[in-house]
Amino acid sequence: MHGKKLRKTPGFEVFFSTNDDELLTNGANLTNEGKLYRDILRFFIENNFGIYFKARELTKWLLSNNYEFINAYTGFNDRTNMTNKIENRLERVTKCLNSLIEMDLLLHRGTKSTKGDSTTTEYALNGLGRLIGLFLESLTSSKKIEIYEKIFKIFELFFSDDPSSMDRFCLIYFKNLKEHGLFEEHIDNIKKFFFLSDLSWHDALKYLICFP
Repeated sequence: MHGKKLRKTPGFEVFFSTNDDELLTNGANLTNEGKLYRDILRFFIENNFGIYFKARELTKWLLSNNYEFINAYTGFNDRTNMTNKIENRLERVTKCLNSLIEMDLLLHRGTKSTKGDSTTTEYALNGLGRLIGLFLESLTSSKKIEIYEKIFKIFELFFSDDPSSMDRFCLIYFKNLKEHGLFEEHIDNIKKFFFLSDLSWHDALKYLICFP
């Protein structure tokens, strides 16, 4: 691959951990941490690709969309104002964002703060992060056809970018799978290798292309 930096990405177990220390591929019985990581990716997936967001913006969204965060402010605790709610959860969310950067799923940059001359960090989903987010969403969503179409377009763009002979082969291969109605099944196999083996996602793709 010309100029494509793809390396083994550690830490994907955070998306599947349960209280029984088992790994799940569906969304059932996940730990709060597993749900939080999935919801963070969902936030970026639901917004325009490549748009940068601040941790505070994400935290505010999670307070209305993450089960644990919502339940933390029910009853008497619901009197807490939004500013304090965000402050109470911001450090934990930022730690998750930093972990996702280490997994090569997020981009980040410094930008001038709206208050004073200090700088703050903004985050955006990269191509690999979008792919992982869609993989995770496909495990539980009822809109699987739409999600698989988005995954196919990611592959199409990736393998068309400064293509090597292997890239061109991969593109033809995936197009043939799609034409014969086998793309979804193949992606399900890729997900198993990607999440539950020691292979990197790119190695998993190459392995499955040669799979009998």
